Amino acid sequence: MREGLWEEYIRLGGNRKKTEKKWRLEYIDYWFEKIPEDEFTSFLRLSDIKPIEIFDKLLNYDSLPDDYTKFWYASMLLGISKDISFLLYSKKVILRKKATETLEGILAKEIHILPKNRSLISDDMLFAFQVKTAEDYLKAYSNRLLKPKK
Repeated sequence: MREGLWEEYIRLGGNRKKTEKKWRLEYIDYWFEKIPEDEFTSFLRLSDIKPIEIFDKLLNYDSLPDDYTKFWYASMLLGISKDISFLLYSKKVILRKKATETLEGILAKEIHILPKNRSLISDDMLFAFQVKTAEDYLKAYSNRLLKPKK
């Protein structure tokens, strides 16, 4: 660890299971509560930490204002289902099913992207998928996530 950080970490209670569990739950709660303000960053942070403690809350979350937000929600669910080796198989199946349904729902209708989220889709992102519009980007990326891995 960086100079002095280990000592500060220990002083604050780090390296104790109970304290670290408390910190983890605080972190998860913080990012879950921030979803309405910044869906994209919140979903990335939650995906990184694999918050199985709030499995039901994540699975039932439905305040998704546009298809871009729905896409990143589905991506987070898929990431959690793939990366947690100790997660019960039945829960992995449930996460994948919800993610698949969400992605298929995006593709089944005309795509709607809020202006604030449209601005997050750069020309480089469009180029990476060889598409011209944000809607086509979302379709292509959704199809890629739905495609079974070989």
